[in-house]
Amino acid sequence: MNYRQLQDILQETYGVILYQEQVMADCQPFASFFSGEADILRRAMGKRKKEEMAAQRAKFMHGCTNNKIPEKKAERISI
Repeated sequence: MNYRQLQDILQETYGVILYQEQVMADCQPFASFFSGEADILRRAMGKRKKEEMAAQRAKFMHGCTNNKIPEKKAERISI
């Protein structure tokens, strides 16, 4: 994973994830989410479905592990 991609995605908001579209864009390269999977996370966040967000977070962390992203970095991204 090229962390430059994250920087490019978050550049306009000074490194802070503010928009749901940014969440979707982050999930795809870091955790290998498909577009549909990233959209499920976006909808869960928009509707504040805690159980679904927790399930998607676990999936995100697993995907990051598979992509050899250190757990601490994945934690910082997912918070």
